[in-house]
Amino acid sequence: MSDEAKVIVRRLRDAIKAELASKKYKAATEDQIDYSVDYQLVAQYSISILAERMQVEGQDWMTIVGVPDDFIQGALVIDIFDAAQLKPVWRGLCNVNIALADVTDEERNQRARYAVQELLKTFPP
Repeated sequence: MSDEAKVIVRRLRDAIKAELASKKYKAATEDQIDYSVDYQLVAQYSISILAERMQVEGQDWMTIVGVPDDFIQGALVIDIFDAAQLKPVWRGLCNVNIALADVTDEERNQRARYAVQELLKTFPP
């Protein structure tokens, strides 16, 4: 896993822990677990291909340029399971765009917290 991916995973984990804590849930020891939380970020990095056809001195020329997008498109999925029965209790899914452009770490943290807050609005069911 790249260093950038590790930072994104940590940012999401911290946002999920903070949001669940605001709902009065807390980490527990193994013998006191009520719920298990699993989260996934599925992301796709895309590149736009720009092509231009022109004639120079009677000859056809084609110019092709690949331009990376300044964000990664993806989805954040959070699953919450009943720890005793190992059965799903709740699932949340939202589309996310991960900014690659000039965005400060604090702005990225705020965006992660906002996405998680919106996603967990309906938890508990």
